[in-house]
Amino acid sequence: MPNIRRRRCVEPKALAVTAAPALPDLNDASTRSAARVAAVAGFILFQALMLKFSMHPRTPEYSGRYIILGELLMPATYFLLAFGLLVSSHFPAFIKGLLAHQPAHAWRSFMVPQMLFYGMTMLAATRLMPNEFTTFLETDESSQAVPVFLLAIGISGTLVCSFLALAPASYWRYFAATERVPLILAASFSVLAYIVGIVAQHSWDFLGGPTMALSHWLLDLFFTDVIADASTAQLGTSRFSVTIAYQCSGYEGLGMMLVFLTWYLYAFKAELRFPNAFLMIPFGLLIIWLSNAVRIAMLIGIGTLVSPDVALQGFHSNAGWICFTGIALGFACLASSSRFFIRQPKERRRYIDADTACVLPMLVLLATTLLSGALSTADFTGLYLLRPIAGGIAIALLWKYFRFPVMKVQAFPVVAGIIVFVLWIGLGESSPEKNERFASTLFGLPATLSAAWIFLRIIGAVVVVPIAEELAFRRYIFSLCGVSASQEGSLQEHTWVPVAISSLMFGALHQAWVAGTIAGLIYYFVMQRSGRLWDAVVAHAVTNALISMYVLTTGNWSYW
Repeated sequence: MPNIRRRRCVEPKALAVTAAPALPDLNDASTRSAARVAAVAGFILFQALMLKFSMHPRTPEYSGRYIILGELLMPATYFLLAFGLLVSSHFPAFIKGLLAHQPAHAWRSFMVPQMLFYGMTMLAATRLMPNEFTTFLETDESSQAVPVFLLAIGISGTLVCSFLALAPASYWRYFAATERVPLILAASFSVLAYIVGIVAQHSWDFLGGPTMALSHWLLDLFFTDVIADASTAQLGTSRFSVTIAYQCSGYEGLGMMLVFLTWYLYAFKAELRFPNAFLMIPFGLLIIWLSNAVRIAMLIGIGTLVSPDVALQGFHSNAGWICFTGIALGFACLASSSRFFIRQPKERRRYIDADTACVLPMLVLLATTLLSGALSTADFTGLYLLRPIAGGIAIALLWKYFRFPVMKVQAFPVVAGIIVFVLWIGLGESSPEKNERFASTLFGLPATLSAAWIFLRIIGAVVVVPIAEELAFRRYIFSLCGVSASQEGSLQEHTWVPVAISSLMFGALHQAWVAGTIAGLIYYFVMQRSGRLWDAVVAHAVTNALISMYVLTTGNWSYW
């Protein structure tokens, strides 16, 4: 038996009686500052999404010079991802520093010019590239001078005013001084990723040729009818073949592994043995590239022997994430136990603390989701039964460490669950085509298997998923953000930051991300009102139960 640390997900029982439910105090200065920063950041994010989705210049009819504006999205995303990983170890201190500069900040004086500069950017862009708002384009080089000038001024002014609306200049000077190394590393990586992407588009032989050659060699070990054409990047067998585009030749995996290893070296620099630890980077990049070649060979093998739909719709979408996750975790475990990479390897202690217990069921669900998705089609996940079984086993094994103190069903969580159900159906979209394909596949199975699939789907949605997701999003994330959360008693300190993060991540986990984000906020309010995480679990279970009933009675399988 593992030695379990005696620290639970609950506060001392006395809090269950004495603690009064409390929402964040809106009169508190730190709470108001956090709410204001969250509102301004949300507004700026909305502007960025509007600019991206309504004015993206990458259209089939357009190939002009301003296409670079749309291509800058990926470097910006890589920069944010890399920087977020590098500062993750001191994220609470990062947030506190931001809020400490807020009390005397005149943020309103920057919002008006920010919106004016943003409008200038939109107006200038409509004259230079096709989009939903274009009335006419300036095609003459001489007539483009004014829109180009306005576009440059608009983008620069929008960025400057956006930063100054979030925090005063003194904070950004402090930020640049204290976070200089993460900023330089993140910027270097984003620029490198952009350059590599351009090279990849114009130089297939740079990495695509070796990738295709290795995959071809692997296929020759198992098939006698392998077809390979380097001029068209075609690889497969006489029964199934694919075109290996530059995106599939390994660049994305190399970039993700480079981000992970850079973060790992930076976050654990005090424990790692340098320069030995730097060898993790070339070894990691080599292994992730080799795994990509194996993935392509397996894709063709599944398409040939099993099903082209499973290969293209399921395996192609999930196998890359499975490989990356497994290799990244493998490197972390290897480094933490090897004297070659680390100064003093940690002793292997077989215990589970409270935070680990709360997040493990969710990790099990995510792992089985990737695995079942890799062996299914886009319309129907035949191996869904793996999720409730594996997740249920994880919850059962860890149940005594959760120790939900009160497991009663109150009226308020039920009402909240009904409200989320109405919002979910109202904001979601039903696809008749997907419903038809889903039903034909499900009821094409033997009756026993169809009934078992539906039964396990309901058990997973109503029992397993609410417990796993609420423990992860409404407990574990709060702990990571440095907020003291309990399942019996009120949340301590200001909670706007973990509330926003957990709700946005909860929304991102679901296809209906707007409805998912709102649902996350409502489930938090349910927990905060009573001080019990169990009430959020009940509300979540009610929502999923109603969705299951709606799906079964109406045939709108796309909500599943």
